[in-house]
Amino acid sequence: MRDRHVCAYCGGHYAELDLTVEHILPVSRGGRHEWTNVVTACSPCNTRKANRLPTEIGMVPLHPPTEPHFVHLSWAVRRLTPIQARYIRTFYGEDTLRELQGLGLLAGDAMPRP
Repeated sequence: MRDRHVCAYCGGHYAELDLTVEHILPVSRGGRHEWTNVVTACSPCNTRKANRLPTEIGMVPLHPPTEPHFVHLSWAVRRLTPIQARYIRTFYGEDTLRELQGLGLLAGDAMPRP
């Protein structure tokens, strides 16, 4: 959703099921699964890039990966939607969700399983 269902490499618009999470610095090369290292990519572009850096294959992301505004905003307003909680779990881990819940920043039902 952050990338609006657009491949960061070819610019094509795709259905959610036709997109992948693509690591700019591949995990196999020390990259982390965090907002600033992932973009949305179609399967052909993700396969083409493989475990290389974009510069190694001449594929430049159309936009830099950034942490979505809703993460900061939802923490500031002290309420996460179930979808936001899913992303927090994915990118920050279950421990972060538990910590937020312990601080009263999440409702007990705002932590759905992916």
